Amino acid sequence: MVRSSEALGTFLGVFIGSLLNYLFYFKTNFINDILCLIIIILLISSKKEIIKKNFNDFEINNTKEISITKNNWHKNTIIIFTSIILLTTCLALNQVILPLDFVKRGIFKDSLSETITSYIISAQLILLFILQWPIGNWLSTKERFFGIKFSLINFGISAFLLFISNYFQTIGIYIMLIAIIFSSIGASSFLPTSSDIVFKIAPINKKGLATALLSQCFALGYLLGPLFAGRILDYYGDTTILWILISIICFSLTISLLNKKYKLSNSS
Repeated sequence: MVRSSEALGTFLGVFIGSLLNYLFYFKTNFINDILCLIIIILLISSKKEIIKKNFNDFEINNTKEISITKNNWHKNTIIIFTSIILLTTCLALNQVILPLDFVKRGIFKDSLSETITSYIISAQLILLFILQWPIGNWLSTKERFFGIKFSLINFGISAFLLFISNYFQTIGIYIMLIAIIFSSIGASSFLPTSSDIVFKIAPINKKGLATALLSQCFALGYLLGPLFAGRILDYYGDTTILWILISIICFSLTISLLNKKYKLSNSS
């Protein structure tokens, strides 16, 4: 629900801002920001007693647990954060490199116009918004780490389909469209579960640090992914090598995570 709300909020912000820019002076979109902030302040002010009580109850109930679990991170923290970095890299590649892959020719694959590519990417964003709630609701019935493994599998399949699409002239584009569906499923299963998993592996008194590390994972993925992908694209002229490498890494991490010693449990 949180991720769906974020997607809807982003869409409404862009839409209302664009509408205000079109109808009025371009800086009137800041009115939208001001109104949103006022609404947030009013909502928090109206519920401040309930919020304060919940925070106090949380601190009281977890004081003893903090002393017990202090400095005890989950034993599989490193591979979990490695998986998160890879998945955020996949998200970045879908936003930056995938549109370029559509407009550039592959080894045999035909290219598409920029207009058609923009329609496809817009459809992908809509599909992501639609899938967020049902997939997130389904994942809530599974164990916590299932979402990461399921996401790695879908991104691995998507990358492999993008790899083989370069070797087909006509149906290559259709294979890429199928790959987009898998990548949307992967993103929908990763975004709702990443925060929950990071909170699970961190001790009670390290939740803030865990959140910061999660943000750094996103930063690394969005920095390193497009950087290395752009170098590969410039050197080889197509994305064949890139997608097969991503696919191999995704499936390798999935196999590692399926191993019993990497199973996410309540033990630290």
